[in-house]
Amino acid sequence: MFPKLVFSVVSANSSARVNVHVNVAVSGDYPVNSHKRWSISELKRTESASISTSVEHRLSRLEAKIDALVSPQREPSVRSDEAAESPFEAAEDFQGDTTFEAPLSALNANLESVKAQLGLGDWTADPITSPSTRSDLPDAQITGPFSPWSASTRGVRVGAQFLPFPSPADYQKYIDFFFDDINPCHSCVNEADFRHKNRNLARGAFARNDDICFLALNYIIFACADILRNVDPIPSSRSALCPGWNWFLASDALLRKRKLSGKASLCLIQFLIYEAFYLVHADRSSAAYSAIGIAYSDIHVEKPEWIYDKMLSPSNPFPPPDPEKSAIMYLICMISFGNLAGVVWDTVFSASVDGPSPEAIAILDARIKYWTDNTLPTIPLLPRHTSPTRRHLRQQLLVKTRISHLRLLLHRREMVSLNYSTSTGLTCGALATNIIEQLKAHRDEISEPSSFRFHLATTLGGAILVLATLLCRDLTEVNLMSHHAEYAESFHAAANMLEDLSRVLRAARRIADDLESILTSVKSILLRSSVLPQSDTADFTPSAFNNIFDYTNPGFTPQDQFPENNAANVTADGGIASFNYDIFASLDTWDSYFQSTSNESGVPWI
Repeated sequence: MFPKLVFSVVSANSSARVNVHVNVAVSGDYPVNSHKRWSISELKRTESASISTSVEHRLSRLEAKIDALVSPQREPSVRSDEAAESPFEAAEDFQGDTTFEAPLSALNANLESVKAQLGLGDWTADPITSPSTRSDLPDAQITGPFSPWSASTRGVRVGAQFLPFPSPADYQKYIDFFFDDINPCHSCVNEADFRHKNRNLARGAFARNDDICFLALNYIIFACADILRNVDPIPSSRSALCPGWNWFLASDALLRKRKLSGKASLCLIQFLIYEAFYLVHADRSSAAYSAIGIAYSDIHVEKPEWIYDKMLSPSNPFPPPDPEKSAIMYLICMISFGNLAGVVWDTVFSASVDGPSPEAIAILDARIKYWTDNTLPTIPLLPRHTSPTRRHLRQQLLVKTRISHLRLLLHRREMVSLNYSTSTGLTCGALATNIIEQLKAHRDEISEPSSFRFHLATTLGGAILVLATLLCRDLTEVNLMSHHAEYAESFHAAANMLEDLSRVLRAARRIADDLESILTSVKSILLRSSVLPQSDTADFTPSAFNNIFDYTNPGFTPQDQFPENNAANVTADGGIASFNYDIFASLDTWDSYFQSTSNESGVPWI
């Protein structure tokens, strides 16, 4: 017979006092009929520990049930997985209010009126996003360019509405492509911090009000990934839906007022940068400039240490410099490039009665050349002790070709006037042929998903324009006839690459259309000189090319209208998108704000 210990416990669910009888087994020197003495303090500690443990278990079960209710990815039952798998004895205490759990279908039936008042759609009845059918769907690719949302698109709750969000598999593809291809050469987002903040969104749960900007950043990243991954031929219709266009509209709808509020945050700045990045690739140059028109010359920051950003962590000390992996060197080069580009813009393209003076252009060109010859070699873009990776080589190529392209822009007005000097013609010819020679090695990447293709198109366009000004003039007048064959070979190589790019990249098609008359004229000149070697370009006076070299003003070319919202509801096979696109139907018309007038001309890509 065991002695009995009697004490009172106050239940967490009731104010009633319950007498609990406990059998205490004793052995050893204690007789069977002896009673163990318990002090009042020991009883209180035991009682508090028991109640605390039970309350913690109960709260954990409630949290699991809340996740099951708000997440469309969970099975249709209020009961959590942990509670379903645990034995009955383990969950017996303090569950009087959860014993009679109802299936989620019965709960939804009682909430229909409430959901209707809140404007929530019946997502459980949707055959695309229903949990009962989602497991039967095959793994879908990243959202297709011509369908608003893929079959695997799910919802994330924002307030009283469910907004689209990729499935976990598609989300992982988006983010991996972004940090593998886009962010290394257009660095703006810290990967570790981004993935940490995105855990709740990746689960498809809900977003708080302070997460709206971050959700919009996700959307614009999805849009950039869609337009860069697309390698399908461009549709013949100019008003066809751009890849990633629906993600762009969704992001713009979320931040329309915040962009004008004047309360900027780091997340909003990142969003504006990638919004401009997407619009440029979608051939919306004027809209891209309107999205974020910040002069680099107005930004002055200290140069950070050469650290590897993935090693940054609040719980760890500041990492040591790591030039082999750090992206800081590339960012330093881009900051210098941005400052020089701002000066070039102010010198050459700003409104001026007399235009830029030759002295100012010569001084600025010498400044750029000095940075290239003296400062750039001191920045370790390539690792000095290990073999360079593709990222290292790509960053070095971007820096060198961008600087060369910038120098071509500096001399553009003089070159298109066809009245350039020998030194200017020789300098620009060498820069253009050098750019094309470096880019020829990457011709195979034209048909690959990559952010590098846009750089290929813009730099090729600038080089083609300069070579055209050299090939349509009698080079004997400027003592450059010995370079004619080199210029012609580079011109043909660049024209062929641009033609291939124009089939898969909208910005490249814009450049090819702008240069169509120039390409036709120069090719006819080269063909004539090959058929009649005795003939030269003496018959082609500069005045004969005034109509095709109309690039003295930095206006923007007329750009195609943006696709209407209604067109975005139709998928590639003619069906209607499963997602309720009316959420973003309140958007203002983009065409009325960003559409250029029909009589403007210019080259936005330079």
